[in-house]
Amino acid sequence: MEKTVELKKAVKTVLRPLRSPLIPTTSHNHACQSNQDLSTSHDARTAKQLCKDKDKLQKHAERARNTKRKASQKALLRAQLEALPTFIIKHKGKITVRTCALIRSLSELSMPQGNTYPVISLVLESAGLRVIGAFDRHSLGQKAYTDAINQLGQAAFDALSPEEKGWALLFIWAGCGMHKELNAMKYGAEALKAWWDSDSAKALSAFPPIPLYNKDNAATAADLTASTSKIHAKTISSRGGIKAAELAGSIMWNQNSKKGQQDIYC
Repeated sequence: MEKTVELKKAVKTVLRPLRSPLIPTTSHNHACQSNQDLSTSHDARTAKQLCKDKDKLQKHAERARNTKRKASQKALLRAQLEALPTFIIKHKGKITVRTCALIRSLSELSMPQGNTYPVISLVLESAGLRVIGAFDRHSLGQKAYTDAINQLGQAAFDALSPEEKGWALLFIWAGCGMHKELNAMKYGAEALKAWWDSDSAKALSAFPPIPLYNKDNAATAADLTASTSKIHAKTISSRGGIKAAELAGSIMWNQNSKKGQQDIYC
């Protein structure tokens, strides 16, 4: 019996070193590494989710602040708008710059389209005014000026006598005035040209304007031997102010850019 106990002790002594932890294998190393990777990725996802939640909370807080600010602006403008009819009536119905700025500020708020202008119309109609198209300082000034001119003109017209009103209401339509002026100039020049050959001019011993020949007609008129051609050259050559203006135009600003002085003396 004693030998058996001693044998068991000896076996335990021999086997004790073998009970130390075994060296992990390669597969065990991979398993440990996988567990670490899973733990790391889980931490990264958790951190990313926390960042997203933080951004959402910040955006939600910003939207809430903006909504509160817009609501306060709307409330302030609505309060001012309610007092607008009294303000307009107090200033004898004049739409001032302050009124325009107030209405423009109201229209720029995030109100549904179609609700802004009925509100403005309602406010102005309650003040006894007619809504105009553009609430702008320049257009309002022009409208006020036009209204003042119309009122003054109507008052002045009402003060006229019936005869003066008849002359004021007389309207004569003459068509295009430019053609009338050209026709008057043309036929006036023809009448003056005919007058130089009349008996009245001869009785006054008036000297007619000199003929303004072109180069060919000037040579023909200077030819002492010519007879019929000389008379023809004098007949077809023009004279007077219209011909002088025509020649000046040909010299100073010829329609052919290669002729005349063009813009040298302009």
